[in-house]
Amino acid sequence: DTPKDADLYSLPVQEGDLIIVGSDGFFDNLFDHEIAAIAARFVSPLEAEAIQSDPTQQADLGNLARPSDPKKIAEALAQAAYARSHDSKADTPWNARLQEMEGMSNKGGKKDDITVVVGWVVPRSEVK
Repeated sequence: DTPKDADLYSLPVQEGDLIIVGSDGFFDNLFDHEIAAIAARFVSPLEAEAIQSDPTQQADLGNLARPSDPKKIAEALAQAAYARSHDSKADTPWNARLQEMEGMSNKGGKKDDITVVVGWVVPRSEVK
């Protein structure tokens, strides 16, 4: 593929959103609910409360002493995807799509390059 083949998306975000971007090797091996569960293990109860306390208001992550490190979240997600890619008995999103689109049944992870980038949406004033 070339850069002109890339998909371009623009999505609304707000302060406190956790953004997870990854390659097909990442998303082919982990289901969305698994990604959310892994990421949730790294979000402190204080952060979760700040984010969930009032959905009509933006979360104030700037007042948290130590917000969750997005690098640690990305590492955990990448490790989980890598482990799944080497599991010969795993059910994966890639297998589900293969079954749905081609009618082919397959088990096991999909060995591929795995890239994950994670970041918090913060006010511009907090960007260093």
